[in-house]
Amino acid sequence: MTPEPPEITPELLQQNPVLAILLTFFSLFVLGGAVAAIGAWAWLLWRLRTGQPILESVPWRPRVWGLADLIAILIGFYFLQIAFLGLGVPALGVDIEAIKAGETPPMAFNAWLSLSNLCAVALAVGWIMLRFQVPISHIGWTRPTVKELAIGVVAGLIVIPVVYVVSAVVNLSFHEEYSHPILEALQSEATLASFLMACFVAVIAAPISEEFAFRVLLQGWLQSLPGATAAQALLGRINQPVSATRGEAVYVADGEPSAPIIAEPAEGESSSARTAGMTAPSPHPADAPDISISAAYAPPASTVPAEPNDVHGPQVAPAWAPLVSGTLFGLAHWGYGLSFVPLILFGIALGFVYRARCSIWPCIVMHVMLNATSMIAMAVQVMLLRATSGG
Repeated sequence: MTPEPPEITPELLQQNPVLAILLTFFSLFVLGGAVAAIGAWAWLLWRLRTGQPILESVPWRPRVWGLADLIAILIGFYFLQIAFLGLGVPALGVDIEAIKAGETPPMAFNAWLSLSNLCAVALAVGWIMLRFQVPISHIGWTRPTVKELAIGVVAGLIVIPVVYVVSAVVNLSFHEEYSHPILEALQSEATLASFLMACFVAVIAAPISEEFAFRVLLQGWLQSLPGATAAQALLGRINQPVSATRGEAVYVADGEPSAPIIAEPAEGESSSARTAGMTAPSPHPADAPDISISAAYAPPASTVPAEPNDVHGPQVAPAWAPLVSGTLFGLAHWGYGLSFVPLILFGIALGFVYRARCSIWPCIVMHVMLNATSMIAMAVQVMLLRATSGG
């Protein structure tokens, strides 16, 4: 059970100058965050009032992995954790039986498991790239542009205050206290090293691994189900080149144009005759708005690699996919009080951001912002408890 926060008195602050400085910075942080959130909400309302879309969308293309790949990656996550435990438990001196009996695991144990999750993410990315011969951008890891990061910041300023309000209402309504292994470990250890390891777990490892699992893998697969055959939904879409004749426009993966492909003249065909036979690039199709295209000229018998099974260009991702992935994201935090309720809301918001941008970076930024603010508040609470207990 989380202890009640102590009363802050002038005497307490005089006896603990470090605590006074921390509370001052924390107050400025909260005030600055509130002002930024008001500005973000004003920007959102202005876009709605002027009839602009809430978030600019980029073209979506079905992802290549299937349900079998998701299951294989999930099994890989599990066995990699087992392997890390086999190496880390003796080295860290952790009593695994005591943890199974309900004892709070040390922070080093949580950090070690988080490191195994990051390694599992790297292996999953490599598996999909090698199995389907797709670029890393196809798996959500697009270039982290300033625009994508800014979208994550603004979206976080809009969504996170709502998440905290919902969390407060739920906890007060049901008199439920928030509990988490990281908070319990910090309260029991309360050292700088423990806090830094907690930051690694919550602010770095969790956003990367959870956004990759729930947004990129799960939601990416769900959004690819419409139009997929049963075999594609289960086993994935095997990369097959799409034929391209002279003057045919070829879509480039994730909307990024490549250099025009100019084939060598066929045997017995002069360069001038080859050039004369070229036609102008086809205009941008009406059913594929806002996507860069490049003209590819090749002999009729040749092929030009394109996005796997992407003959018809970009599609509209279904709106139900973010609802499913966001709900499962919140339910994955079952057992930490009623925190799963606001986290379902947060997961759905993350899902719609990913649906619009097809990039993991805005989602990671939003997740980092939420966990970082929670860690700062947690640090203040732990210091208050130590100050009043004389620790």
